[in-house]
Amino acid sequence: MTTTLEKQSAVLRRTTLKQRLRRGQSMVEYSIVSHALLLLGGGAVMGISQYLKLFDALDTYLRSVYTVLAMGAV
Repeated sequence: MTTTLEKQSAVLRRTTLKQRLRRGQSMVEYSIVSHALLLLGGGAVMGISQYLKLFDALDTYLRSVYTVLAMGAV
């Protein structure tokens, strides 16, 4: 036969376990969200740097075309 103290400790253990499981789930969700934001942010930064390189290349190309046109070679 179980005593009242044993019943309370069993209930307490269950609630403590539930709280730990909830905390564990929230930590996993936090980790997933933070990693997703880091990856998306890193991809955006890398994308911006690639676009800047593209615009620099386009600027160089257009300057060379305008230089040739200004010299009257065409």
